[in-house]
Amino acid sequence: ARDLLVGKVAVSFPGVRGEVLRGAAPPAQLAGDVNDEGLLLLDESEDGQRISAVWEGEIQARSCGRVFRGQWRRAGEGQGQPFVLTRLPSTP
Repeated sequence: ARDLLVGKVAVSFPGVRGEVLRGAAPPAQLAGDVNDEGLLLLDESEDGQRISAVWEGEIQARSCGRVFRGQWRRAGEGQGQPFVLTRLPSTP
């Protein structure tokens, strides 16, 4: 499993925007939403035009909307990899 840093993700229910940082590669853009049932759906784009991967996850029970767990997969591929996204506390 590869570690990745998801930085600058703004979650304002239902909209989610941000970027994924992977080593020396340019950041990939994230955009999506969280529906009323707590399902997180994100599109990832490495070039800002085409979808290169998708993130599908759910808010975890008793996490107060802070932890999402699901599957990340490259566009066009059936098998994905598990992910956990944790919202960090806001800093003033």
